[in-house]
Amino acid sequence: MKRRMFGMMVVIIMLMSGCQSGTDLDAYRAAVEKTDAATSGNSEFKLTINNEFNLKESTPESQKAMALFERIVFSTATRFDETRIQSDLYLNFGGIGFDASYYRDGELEFMKLPLVGKYMKLDEIDPGMAIDSDLLESFDPVGKEWLRMMREENIFKGKRHVLSTADGDVKVTRFSIELTDEQIQQGLALIADLIEENEEEILASGFFGETNQKNGHQLIQEAAESVRSVRFEDFVYTTDIDIDGYVIQSEFSGILKVGDGEDGITRVTVQSLNWGFNQEPEFSIPTPQADEWADQEDLRTDSFFSMDILGK
Repeated sequence: MKRRMFGMMVVIIMLMSGCQSGTDLDAYRAAVEKTDAATSGNSEFKLTINNEFNLKESTPESQKAMALFERIVFSTATRFDETRIQSDLYLNFGGIGFDASYYRDGELEFMKLPLVGKYMKLDEIDPGMAIDSDLLESFDPVGKEWLRMMREENIFKGKRHVLSTADGDVKVTRFSIELTDEQIQQGLALIADLIEENEEEILASGFFGETNQKNGHQLIQEAAESVRSVRFEDFVYTTDIDIDGYVIQSEFSGILKVGDGEDGITRVTVQSLNWGFNQEPEFSIPTPQADEWADQEDLRTDSFFSMDILGK
């Protein structure tokens, strides 16, 4: 079950990166690239995961642990310019919610930890206690593959309509994306290959928990195979692009199954909203005092940063 959860979560993360990354195809690609190149603006993002597990042969301890993953919600509200980022984060596992905030002001990157109420400089985090940004970057080829494998027949330009944003009503054109089973499996195969290629980095992140490190190679292999066996149903992806060529709203939903779905199914919904492109946002970045900075012990007690989520 641990391998299945890891594999499914990696697939979902990669979908998130892919979905944000003349002809309808050219218009879509241009909008993605233009939106990514914006130097300032605002955005909201929400990921909802609902898991239905087959726990008939699971122990009571496993059932209790997996209950945390039945419903997962992660959302962000972000404002940014060329040198600053302020992002309010919310994470909910099994009905238990955590709030945190991320800030970047020039070269300084820090977060406000939800439980201890202190701030933590990101360059002081123990590498084994959080996901390494270099590890995430190693999966960047997935986003490039997403755009590369798009063909004209995958993109459908729909009707124009009006969206309500913090900037007011925006006229947009909706684009729908439909992928073939072959294209989806091609993307999943790439993700699985990257999992295997980054085995050492994934294990070093602590994702599987200290108790599982001795079986690390086997866990990685099984996770990669679970990704290769993922199947999609009810794949729906839409993007709304405004008259200036920016992606204003994107929505993705689908059902993921590993193999024949005997272990259960995962329902995923991803929503994003963008506005205020190249306008100066309103920031409220704090200036922490000396006694407001967390130490390593504070970080170890703050479960928002704990990566040992599958090691129990």
